[in-house]
Amino acid sequence: MSLSNFQQYKNREAGVIETNPQLRPKNVKKVRSIPQAETWRNIVMGEISSKLTQINDPNESDFRLRELNDELNQLFRDKKTWEYQIKALGGNDYIHNHNKKDMINSGANVAGWRYFGRAKELPDIKKSIEESKKQALRGKVSKAAILKARKKRLDDFYYGKGEDDRELCPNGSSIKRDNS
Repeated sequence: MSLSNFQQYKNREAGVIETNPQLRPKNVKKVRSIPQAETWRNIVMGEISSKLTQINDPNESDFRLRELNDELNQLFRDKKTWEYQIKALGGNDYIHNHNKKDMINSGANVAGWRYFGRAKELPDIKKSIEESKKQALRGKVSKAAILKARKKRLDDFYYGKGEDDRELCPNGSSIKRDNS
């Protein structure tokens, strides 16, 4: 047994909580300790903060903005999962402590998917946000429209892959690729 492994063993025995984001448990229900669940929630919140800073960087490409936005949505889901587990264990109730105004202003919500920072400025996303606002004003957001918007969000164009051999230019427009 190496010294590093021995230290890790001793730390686990002493109840030291691992904080490496790569080692975050996938099954939140297996964490039975409130302090450990609180620690993982705080780590997720730190990751969210870091990603929000990155998504507002003017030097990021459109592809990277989409990637960061997807990662942020996943991190917000993880955070909510940790909050429910903490509540189930008898810890703080973070779920009811949220100010709904902060949740609304933190990202544009289109069909259950949130867009943050510069991701809201992408042409196709901007159009979807405007359509969503118009539908909400008219009060005509049907379940079918939500499902259609979700499907559209995850199409190939969203990820920069064109079905008709188109490539994305740095400015977000597409050009026909010559395969000769």
